[in-house]
Amino acid sequence: MLSALATADVCTSPLHWSGAKNLSLTVGNTTRQFRLSTPFAERPCLHKPATPACGVGPPLQPSPLVIYWHGCNGHMPLLDYNLQISKLEEEANSRGWFAMTPIGTRMSFGNGEFGWNSDGITCGAEGVDDVAFAEDANASSR
Repeated sequence: MLSALATADVCTSPLHWSGAKNLSLTVGNTTRQFRLSTPFAERPCLHKPATPACGVGPPLQPSPLVIYWHGCNGHMPLLDYNLQISKLEEEANSRGWFAMTPIGTRMSFGNGEFGWNSDGITCGAEGVDDVAFAEDANASSR
C-alpha cells in the first residue's frame, strides 16, 4: 500500500482531508483505533480564473505529525477526556500540523484501565503488540 501512496497526487487526491476523524486498522488479530486530525490550509483554486486562495483543505506540503500517547487510565470517554485536557488538536491545527491520538487497549486486571505494552510494562491487554500498532498507525497517516 505504501508504494501506491507514494505515487498518489496528494495535491488533488490527498489521503486525508482536513478535519478530525476516527480511524481503525488491524494489527495482528486486533482491531485498533486512533483519531487523526488533519489541519486546514489555504488551497489554490483548481479552476480558471485562479485566485491566490479559494478554499481550504489539507496542507499541500509535508507537515509535522504530533502523536499523543495517553497514559494508563480509565477516564471515560477516554479520547474526549485526553483531548480536552491536552488541547493537542487545537495546538497542532494552529501550527498547521497533523495530530494523532491512538487509543490503548483495556487491561484485564485492576480497574480495567486503557494503556500500552512496551519494554516490560504491561498497561494494556495481554499479547497486544503496541509497537506494531504505532508503526502501522504512523504509516497510515502519511
